[in-house]
Amino acid sequence: MITDRRMLNVATGIAGGGVLVRLSSAMLGSPWLTVISDSLMILGGFVAALMAVLPLVAAGMGGLQPTAGAGMRSEGGGWGLWRVGPYRIDVPLAVYLCVCALSVAVCRPNPAFMAVPKLALFVLMLAAIGPLVVSAGLCEMRQRLWRLLLWGLRVIVVLSFIVYVTAAIVDVHSRLYDFIPYADRDGITNERIMLSAISALVVVDALWKATLAGATDRRRRLWLIVLAAAAFLTLMQAASRMALIGCVAAMLYVAVAHGRYILAHRKALFIAVAGTTFILILGAAFFSEGILLKLSWDFEAGSLFRSRSALWTDRLGEFLDNPVLGLGFHAFDRCTLPLADPNWTPDRGPLEPGSSWLTLLSQTGVVGFASFAVWLAAWFRRQIRAGHGYTIAIAILLLINGVSEGWLTYTGGIIFLCFWLNASAPAENR
Repeated sequence: MITDRRMLNVATGIAGGGVLVRLSSAMLGSPWLTVISDSLMILGGFVAALMAVLPLVAAGMGGLQPTAGAGMRSEGGGWGLWRVGPYRIDVPLAVYLCVCALSVAVCRPNPAFMAVPKLALFVLMLAAIGPLVVSAGLCEMRQRLWRLLLWGLRVIVVLSFIVYVTAAIVDVHSRLYDFIPYADRDGITNERIMLSAISALVVVDALWKATLAGATDRRRRLWLIVLAAAAFLTLMQAASRMALIGCVAAMLYVAVAHGRYILAHRKALFIAVAGTTFILILGAAFFSEGILLKLSWDFEAGSLFRSRSALWTDRLGEFLDNPVLGLGFHAFDRCTLPLADPNWTPDRGPLEPGSSWLTLLSQTGVVGFASFAVWLAAWFRRQIRAGHGYTIAIAILLLINGVSEGWLTYTGGIIFLCFWLNASAPAENR
């Protein structure tokens, strides 16, 4: 008989392979890698979910009936989780998914948007690596996947930082900049906006662990502070202002959450912060060039977020035209972005969303937005009551980043994976 531990290892191996493929797709940008990644993570989640069912099957089919007296409650008494046999279903999230399905059924989006298969994939991903379905095996697998994902993100950020520094040195001394691959703001990824978000995540993760009382030794704290400095410089070079704002907000939360430890070790931390600040100042001339350039363009254009304002106007217009249920899951009907194809029509398929939250409004209307807000409020309530400060810090960063990036329902993105895996594998400290 296969033991639970062995089955968990198999599930983690399959889904972990999907995470590694997703990290590779962040560098190569192949749609086939995205398909493979999604498939492996869904399969791994299915295997982990079976861990809770097999003992009940062995005991008889009666074990599969809903638990007597089950209700909409969590282990800690928080509202939102419905116990069904060995599983817990996140009811507010399930309601949001039902609204997404209703928007497709009522609004009937253009077939070019492939709303039905994309919604089905979204549901499967939330069941596998998201918080839709909860069991002991799924939770442990997701914790392992988060650690694997985090190490992969660290590697990407550090290598991107090395590429930036190398490119700067070669550019200054030998003018061979054009011969260094990826020696622009993309680092070793295929998208600088994505690099900004994952760099910010690495900063928040490193600072949380570096200021966590009793969690690590002095040498590791030093390594984490150096990692945070390198990741912050990479964030600056990648030049996403919303990722920077989210990073600063999450850092402030970390400072408040760990204020007692910081005050108790203020001398050592002052030296570390002073040294890091000195490094940041030295690197600012090179690494802040991208953000300063974007700000200068915006001031000239008279708009602080010139590159997103047209997309935000489109999404707001779509919402105002269809305020109740929106256009339908993954649907668009406006394209006024100056750099986009002027001949675009809905028959030509999806566009860049421009914002997770405005896209949520435009595609599922007030009903969808409200149902998602209820889920988010219930989720935050559970994390606060359980003391999952680390999870909250990461969520703050990604929620702010979502103002200018539309990754919420797009399963192929690395930030989609970061957000939903963080939501499904909560912990005080990872």
